[in-house]
Amino acid sequence: MESRGMPVQMDEHGTKTPIPTAGGRGQPATDAGMIAGGPPTAGGRGQAMGLPCGRTPKKLGVIGGMGPAATLMFYDMMIRHTAAGCDQEHIDMVILNHASMPDRTKLLKEGRGAELLSQLSDDARMLEACGVDAVLMTCNTSHVLAGEIQAAIGVPLLDMIDAAVREYAGLHGASPAKAAVLATDGTIESGVYQRALGRAGVPAYVPSQGSQRLIMKLIYDGVKGGGELDIGDFRRVEAELAEAGCGGAILACTELSVLKRRWGLPGFYLDAMLSLAKAAIQFAGCEYKDA
Repeated sequence: MESRGMPVQMDEHGTKTPIPTAGGRGQPATDAGMIAGGPPTAGGRGQAMGLPCGRTPKKLGVIGGMGPAATLMFYDMMIRHTAAGCDQEHIDMVILNHASMPDRTKLLKEGRGAELLSQLSDDARMLEACGVDAVLMTCNTSHVLAGEIQAAIGVPLLDMIDAAVREYAGLHGASPAKAAVLATDGTIESGVYQRALGRAGVPAYVPSQGSQRLIMKLIYDGVKGGGELDIGDFRRVEAELAEAGCGGAILACTELSVLKRRWGLPGFYLDAMLSLAKAAIQFAGCEYKDA
């Protein structure tokens, strides 16, 4: 008699046999070779067998889909910027493309942060159950809840805001000029980047309401909505940053990361998602390369 809830497989004769499970609740046994194409493991999390480069790589879990185009670009960054001589020297990753995640800015502005936290924490725990060594999120706005998400899991949450601010401060010397924060309303209103920059000794500049409306138009109507992308809108924001005396700007929304590549924006604009990719590659024990 087949156990209720136990997954089964059927052979060509119609005979049913249980699929081996691990961890209870009818979940099929998994190892790194069954998740995102990773190699078989021995000895638990992060212990890989016999890679040609001789390293013991760490597996990364990505809460993605926020938005999908940015998640695709992040994976491309990880491939392009990992110094690898063969497939096996790239980083094992479990990417959860949670595209149906409710809009982060909308939830935060409506005071529904607890709802967002619940979904992000569930995703982080799901990735942890897959045996990842660290979790990361391809969404700046979600980092408003980074501390609470970290508290929900037992592996590190790699913080995009910290990575971007550290890189900006390192690039601009001991007395850096003010950094413009280009982001969603939710990220701006939370103050999360402004506080991080302040801790690093970097003055923060927040765009005017008019420029912020143009930034939101580019993010939501353009990249997320697939509508027209008017570089003239961006140039108007850029003119304001120059007038304000900004020494650089942090693209603190992953949709703006997409625009940087599409429009070939200069080094004045630091891409927070690329900063996260650098930190993730280094955390995984690999070498970052320019590409």
